[in-house]
Amino acid sequence: MAYTLLFLSACMSALASVMIKLAGQTQFAWGWDWQSLMSRPVFLIVGALGAYCFGFLFYAVALKKLELSIAYPIMVAATILLIYGYGLLRGESINMQSLAGAGLMIFSIFLIYSR
Repeated sequence: MAYTLLFLSACMSALASVMIKLAGQTQFAWGWDWQSLMSRPVFLIVGALGAYCFGFLFYAVALKKLELSIAYPIMVAATILLIYGYGLLRGESINMQSLAGAGLMIFSIFLIYSR
């Protein structure tokens, strides 16, 4: 159960990062009128804050059962790999160095988890 919560925390962190990127790609409509407040970037930023909050809660509950020295590296590596996967789905360029880095991340998770 704790590892599931850790993975959910990583998913929420990756989702928040993607939402912030998407919010930055659109124009803000500045002002305090209804149309400005309902603009897409505002919803994406609020959604990112919510995702970070849920991710923090999942992480905090997972830490009740897991050691910090195991939980944090696994959560961060899973977040990085999820964002890497998002980039691949979006057609971002990849090279051998980034593939090797992703492979080393997977290997490091295995090494940390297997102790």
